[in-house]
Amino acid sequence: MFNRDAKERFIKEYLATREIAPTAVENVFNSVSRLEELYNKDVCNFTRPEIIDFYQSLNAKSKERLSMTNSILKEYKTWCIENGFCYDATPYFDTFTIDDFKNYISKNILENKYIGEKTLKSYLDEIINPQDQLLLVLLYNGIKGKQLCEVINLHVNQIKGNELHLCTGRVVKVDDSVIDLIRETDNTYIYYSYGDNPRQWELVGDKVFKNTKSVRSDSMASIYHRFTTKMVNLQKMFDNPELTINRVAISGMLNALKKEADKHNITVRELILSKKAQPILEQYQFKRYPTRVLGLFEEYFEHLS
Repeated sequence: MFNRDAKERFIKEYLATREIAPTAVENVFNSVSRLEELYNKDVCNFTRPEIIDFYQSLNAKSKERLSMTNSILKEYKTWCIENGFCYDATPYFDTFTIDDFKNYISKNILENKYIGEKTLKSYLDEIINPQDQLLLVLLYNGIKGKQLCEVINLHVNQIKGNELHLCTGRVVKVDDSVIDLIRETDNTYIYYSYGDNPRQWELVGDKVFKNTKSVRSDSMASIYHRFTTKMVNLQKMFDNPELTINRVAISGMLNALKKEADKHNITVRELILSKKAQPILEQYQFKRYPTRVLGLFEEYFEHLS
């Protein structure tokens, strides 16, 4: 990383006057360090084509992420000029618009239609709030319930080893990474907004998914509405209208079916027509006849990876 000391000074001063997650700023400089080495210069001295190369290399799923990155780097360049670290004062970062950022977003229709593990991970890497990360991960693991009751009512005391003993009475086995994210979310008491002018809110409550202090209603309908709003915000963030509660859960189910089919060296179609698929269909609360499952989802099978 070029000018590490300067970057650390900038980050400290930048965070002192803004409500933004520290990792969001640090990740920008960590991401650009490879190109800094390649071009043998600090990012504050990048030309416009070099900045474009950087933005395209991020494979970002949202124009909001690129806009926030550009905003941080724009401030960094101004800071470098004022402190004598920059030899090219041309305001390249000022020249980028939202329309520009749209051109640098990674577009893949199949990713929008079926959310594979790689796509899910790329989303999680861009989400700064553990609460939002966990929402997608739980859905992907088939944890949902009516009006998201299994998610909304999740407690750390429901963890028994690698099992989640949910409020509906269901028991779902999950990976260590899911357990770790549940505990991280439970121990997080600040929620950050997204965009160029982020804000932060204090979280309160004894459940894993805590509320902000400003929340006035604890009715199930009101809480469910807040979670659907979260999903709408994530759809906008990743420019993916397919990123819905049901679509994420279905993608998780298809991914689990593909893994199980590979284990038995058979196709997903053959797995679904056998009894081997039943535990997975039950985990995702999709108790339909195999032919019905095939009718609904067979178009996705060739895209599973």
